Formats: sequence, structure tokens, C-alpha cells
Amino acid sequence: MNTSSIYFVSVLVCFSLAGPVKHHAKKQRNKDKFSPKIVSTCNALEICNETRTYPFKVIQRLVKRKKNLPLFSKVSLIEPADDVPIPKLRGPGMEPNNLCKTKTITVLPKAGYDHNSGEQRFIINIKDYVQSVVYETCAEPNQECIDPKMLPFGFRTLCRQKYNIVRLVSLSSDGKVDYGKFMVPSTCVCSYCNDNTNALLPF
Repeated sequence: MNTSSIYFVSVLVCFSLAGPVKHHAKKQRNKDKFSPKIVSTCNALEICNETRTYPFKVIQRLVKRKKNLPLFSKVSLIEPADDVPIPKLRGPGMEPNNLCKTKTITVLPKAGYDHNSGEQRFIINIKDYVQSVVYETCAEPNQECIDPKMLPFGFRTLCRQKYNIVRLVSLSSDGKVDYGKFMVPSTCVCSYCNDNTNALLPF
């Protein structure tokens, strides 16, 4: 094989490799574009109010597309789940009091970790499409909620945080608008455990 043939083959190989490399680089740039940089103060949470960057213009353009509008038809205030309406079951004037002190918090999350995939997602929250999440946290986490003297021997109680899974409209890593599932705090409950088993159970 002469020198010109070797040069021609080398050029072909370079061009054939350049295509996949450029495609991969472009795909990676797009993925980085739609991956939020969650601030360190939010690392312990599944959702976060702030990110280092937020693609407002991109999101505004995406949500205005006709095919994405049905996702927003039922967006409203998202509150903690209340599985059993205890006051209604027990009659009027019987509303129960929580044994643990709680704080009610309202957030407009802009980013979070998808519960299923674990990927970081931008949560859509702009002027015309607001997704509010309301939840309760323990004001005094891990504090005793019942005097130990009132409990059977070997038992103790603690205020523990409960969590819930909510669906929020968000951006996937490839820039598509769809629902993501995010774990958020729901309420604070008084749990008890037997010191012999250390298994915490809610009252």
C-alpha cells in the first residue's frame, strides 16, 4: 500500500470516528443543560427551592407547546396526604391533637431528585405555571412525645418525620416535559419502640 492510500484510509477513519464523538459531546451538553446544580443546603432533601441555574426561557418555551399543555391542566396546591379523616369518623368536637410540635412549610420547588430514577430534575415553577407543595415538619425531631412514666416498661416514644411521594411536572435529562415523582416531607408523627427490638412504630 502506497503513502497516498495510507493517508486516505487514515482520513476516512478520522471522519468515521468524529461523527459519534461529536454526537456524544452534543448529547452530553444537552444533558448538562437540563441537569440542575442543586445547592449543598438541599442535598439532604428530595426537593429544593433554589438551584445555581434555572432555564426560565427554555421552560417558558416548552410549556407553551400545545402537546405539553395537558400536563398543566390539573396543577394546583399539593398538600400532605390525609388517609383517614379522623374528625369525621369520631364525630364533631373530637378533632385530635398531634402529640408532636410541627411546622407548616410551603415551597415552590425548582429542582429535585426523581424518586424512581434518582436523576436531578428541574421542577417547573414559573409565573403562569406554579406548583406549590405544603407539608409539615417536626419542630423538635427525635424528641419524646409521651412521658416515659405513662408507658409500659421498656417502651419509649419519639417524634419522627413521615414522607410522601408527589407527582410534579418537570424536565427530564433530555429536555422533555413530563411528570416526575419526588419524595417530600408530609407530617410529623409520634412513634413508639420497644428498647428490646428498637423497631419504631407509629401510634
